[in-house]
Amino acid sequence: MSGAISLLQDDSADVAKQIFQTGWKTVLERGGAYLELVAVAIDAPSFSKHGNLLFYALTDEARSYPDLGMKMAHRVLELTESAEKSPDGEKLSHAFWGLGKVVFAVCEAYAERGTEHSRALDLVDRFLEAGEDNFRSEVEAFDRR
Repeated sequence: MSGAISLLQDDSADVAKQIFQTGWKTVLERGGAYLELVAVAIDAPSFSKHGNLLFYALTDEARSYPDLGMKMAHRVLELTESAEKSPDGEKLSHAFWGLGKVVFAVCEAYAERGTEHSRALDLVDRFLEAGEDNFRSEVEAFDRR
């Protein structure tokens, strides 16, 4: 597994793309040391271009892994903010549509545990401040539930 972790830092787009084709649901199910691979992948430079499969796998499991869900949500928000500041105005891939589901799952998981209230609320605030139209529509959809 340490080989996969080091390959995630590789500058070669082909290598990173291949690593990101991993069966992330299986990695999450295995848990334990495999969760380190998930954390490293979220921080990997190529996450913004190839992280959609990981994003969707963790979106479905964010309540079970709220710390990883929070890490991923902050990373996507960071990427969104940096894309807005870029001179070419490049927007983050639509592959990350559904971030609201992650944010709310993380908040619900922490509320059930009775922990991390402050961090969860900070995440919601950051999510709302991002101002992305698709993020706003996710909040509205959540409010209607």
